[in-house]
Amino acid sequence: MNYAYGLNYGLIKYETSLKKQRQLYSIDVEPNFNTDIAKITECCTLNSIKNQKRPKIFNSSTFNKYEKQDGQKAFDYCQRCFTKNPNDAKLMTFLGHCYNEGIGTTVNKKKAFESYKQANELDKTDAIYWYNLGYCYLNGIGTEKNGKKVFECYKKAAELDKTEASYWSWLGYCYFNGIGTEKNGKKAFECYKKATELDKANGIYWYNLGSCYDKGIGTEKNGKKAFECYKKATELDKANGIYWYNLGSCYDKGIGTEKNGKKAFECYKKATELDKTDASYWNKLGSCYDKGIGTEKNGKKVFECYKKAAELDKTEASYWSWLGYCYFNGIGTEKNGKKAFVCYKKATELDKANGIYWYNLGYCYDKGIGTEVNEKRVFEYCKKANDLDKTNSGSLYLLGYCYLNGIGTEVDKEKAKEMLQKALELAPDFEGVKELLAECEE
Repeated sequence: MNYAYGLNYGLIKYETSLKKQRQLYSIDVEPNFNTDIAKITECCTLNSIKNQKRPKIFNSSTFNKYEKQDGQKAFDYCQRCFTKNPNDAKLMTFLGHCYNEGIGTTVNKKKAFESYKQANELDKTDAIYWYNLGYCYLNGIGTEKNGKKVFECYKKAAELDKTEASYWSWLGYCYFNGIGTEKNGKKAFECYKKATELDKANGIYWYNLGSCYDKGIGTEKNGKKAFECYKKATELDKANGIYWYNLGSCYDKGIGTEKNGKKAFECYKKATELDKTDASYWNKLGSCYDKGIGTEKNGKKVFECYKKAAELDKTEASYWSWLGYCYFNGIGTEKNGKKAFVCYKKATELDKANGIYWYNLGYCYDKGIGTEVNEKRVFEYCKKANDLDKTNSGSLYLLGYCYLNGIGTEVDKEKAKEMLQKALELAPDFEGVKELLAECEE
């Protein structure tokens, strides 16, 4: 405030007061600066206060009103408030929202992060500012992903506001997945349980809790509670595929409830309808059509589902294996040895620790399916399959056949007998095993 201007204004107000007295009482009143100096000072002081440029207070209700009308108005309102008071934490948060979501302006993740960060620096006592900052570090919004900072922010938010379920849920997410901290199932379970207790109307909290009971994370496995949680999640949020998928798994495997193929199929189908981009949903639906779980067997749909799963996730070995199974057996498509071989080979490349994949590939080399016969690889792959999984009667049979006939290895009737007897124990009705055992005795 300019003091000279304030003094001048005080004198003018004083003279105006004298003028009003003259008009009111019809008398001539002259100014007396000696006796009325206090009045002049008072006028100056009042004017100084009145003319101070006080910061304009940001109002979230006003912002929301503008946003409903026009995003541009909402953003302009934030800008106007910012010129008056750039140190308003709440304002910076809403400005961050504008930049993050493109409300009235072009999306600018860097500015969104900077706004959220400034809000947090201006007020470190409000949990929401820590939460927003953690969200940026988690998703790499305007900054590099930083697990350690994600954990610190979510932990701080939960400490500052112990009544907000979402803060506990995200903190549990960090403990569950080891984001910025060591994995800690017990703490993850406690956080998820706390979130559910604080907000019983949010499906994700029930789903997270159900996952803990389902897998025994931080608590003992409890199928009944897992089922109840998954069921509650679907009741609260019918639009989330993962909830239906896990509920379907309970009906499919009898987790916490009786097995019910029909309900399992309905849940898997619902999950796929809600999210057509998740390969695991297509794979499970294909399995239902393949085995007739809750629906009639349908080869065409089996092939469509398995093919879709492999297309959506090219890194999952099992999807390639099941697609190869369709080409190999002509399920829902014409038999195609070459494509079957390509799929089986892909599965083995992706997962070298699964015996069935090596067996399938070995079988192709034995019969020349989609590739040339290669006796060395038949023996090598079947041995590999048996080393990884000694419960596969098919690989034991083929390995015994190799030892008996010297395919890819020297003839060894004792080993052949050993392999074939194990195959027979696992599968008493395995066709051809007894005949080969009889040859071993010759």
